[in-house]
Amino acid sequence: MRIRLNNGLTNETTIYWHGLPVPPDQDGNPMDPVGAGTSRVTNTIWKVEPPAPIGTHPHPHNRTAEQTVRGLAGPLIVRADDDPLAHLPEATLFITGLRLDSNADVAADDALDWTVGRQAEVLLVNGGRLPVHTVRPGVTERWRIVNATSARHFRLALEGHTLTMVGTDGGLLGALIADLPEVLIGPAQRVEVLVTVNPAPDARYRLRALRFETDFLGFGKYSDDDLLTLATTSEPPATAAFVPTSLCVGSQTRLSARDRLAP
Repeated sequence: MRIRLNNGLTNETTIYWHGLPVPPDQDGNPMDPVGAGTSRVTNTIWKVEPPAPIGTHPHPHNRTAEQTVRGLAGPLIVRADDDPLAHLPEATLFITGLRLDSNADVAADDALDWTVGRQAEVLLVNGGRLPVHTVRPGVTERWRIVNATSARHFRLALEGHTLTMVGTDGGLLGALIADLPEVLIGPAQRVEVLVTVNPAPDARYRLRALRFETDFLGFGKYSDDDLLTLATTSEPPATAAFVPTSLCVGSQTRLSARDRLAP
């Protein structure tokens, strides 16, 4: 890849490839910043083993949290040629927090934020508050979920459904873990789950972030929160999708084109 970073900020920044095994001179570490108003071009070939959902964010000295909270973060999906789940439709859920001041600017951190992590944020998914994700009833989707908040742990639960864990930060699991009522995901963590949507048409279900921590010394305020609504269409239920029981990339028999299209 050839990557150009144009730093239009008033302070230095970097691109840190969270989860990629990259050479030191391309790591985006705090000791190698890109100065304000300058650019840097990187020509690189990366070998990613195993493929996994990666997150990118800045890593300048003393400003990492500030720049990340203000939106300098995003998902980077690395795909394998022999991905055993490539035939499933995908959705990426990038969860962030936002707190604004009276001028509708991103609020500065206060003493409490520096003590227990940034508090009183509104949670967003892909930049939206309580978006609606509409799908055909009965379909099985692969959700790549990234927790890009600075301090929140989430117990993710989908009303009326269980979740099937298929991957974490290190890539796909050796075998799927089915029938989970919830999945715990910490700050900067990535998980992949399968969701087989209930067959009922015209139904709505909430994806919720359930409270993980009690108040920390009476300071932190952790409570349940809604993230998005899963809505089904009025279509007839989809045919059940094929999901392999063994997942590790490299140990799979490569799916044929016909297998990829078949349920």
